[in-house]
Amino acid sequence: MTRRIQVEQPVVADDNTIDTVNIIGRFIALVAAAVPTIIGLIALTQFDWTGTGFDSPAVNVAGMSFRPWLAIGTLILGVLAMAAASSWDRESRLFIGALFVAIGVVLFVANPIVEGVVLTNRMAWMFVLVGAVVGLIGLLTGRSWASRRTIYS
Repeated sequence: MTRRIQVEQPVVADDNTIDTVNIIGRFIALVAAAVPTIIGLIALTQFDWTGTGFDSPAVNVAGMSFRPWLAIGTLILGVLAMAAASSWDRESRLFIGALFVAIGVVLFVANPIVEGVVLTNRMAWMFVLVGAVVGLIGLLTGRSWASRRTIYS
């Protein structure tokens, strides 16, 4: 004999309100994620690519020093953050937000020198703040639907 149990999960707000909050949150996270992307692009445009290529001397953008590989890494991380910020699922925002905060904390603690360039606290703050915004938006935005499950036992 099969017993049927129906579980309904209540909806906290109507779908239009939740969708509006999700869209606004995704837009705010997207703007925050655009910061490292734009800074990485600006750094890449300032390098002299004709003679030295990836051995170009460091450039200064927004008070941060970049070598080509650092600019490319910042650009790639920014693009990943923008992809996570614009996606519907919150897990990608939570993951990228935590990753950015972790990168920022490592930069604060280690104060590393990469390719002869000291990574400053300004770069650490950029990663921590962008990660915090993207992660908090991931926490605040939720699913835009209520689920109804039928369990057969």
